[in-house]
Amino acid sequence: MAEDANTPANPILRASLHSSGQLAYQWAVKGLIAGLVIALGITIYEHTKANSVSLVLQEARRPLLQFHFEKGGWPADFNLTATAPELAAFNAKQLPALIRKCQVEGVWTFAQKGPDGKPAVIFTPASGGSSFKRVLMVVDGWMDDGLASEGDLRVTDAKAWLRLSAE
Repeated sequence: MAEDANTPANPILRASLHSSGQLAYQWAVKGLIAGLVIALGITIYEHTKANSVSLVLQEARRPLLQFHFEKGGWPADFNLTATAPELAAFNAKQLPALIRKCQVEGVWTFAQKGPDGKPAVIFTPASGGSSFKRVLMVVDGWMDDGLASEGDLRVTDAKAWLRLSAE
């Protein structure tokens, strides 16, 4: 009871040591830093996925072009997850292992007549859409011209293919 008698009816309000402008600035800086950290995390995640895709494309292109130059033609269409017997002499043994390690799941094939009628390594993702296209556009910027509908690496929402030009 003695404590209740000493408590003032109106508590004392304490003013902030910082002006409202300073507080707003601090919150804005914290928000900006948090946004940059999130954006950096997403970029690193997508670039890691893009790196795994580019490794498969590079490893697939080399033995196929060697085969073409030595044999004067292209091998029959095949699924890249199992090394084609024709490519055994061209050191394509790492390709199935790289495909298993690829962080973007899907089907990898070689076709003598790809979507645009030229020999191509074709990648059809398990789930297409804008996320797949964003990752493959990073790969396109690294390996080709960075344009989805031009150059040797073509990208759509549903698949991507690397044309094998033997000029």
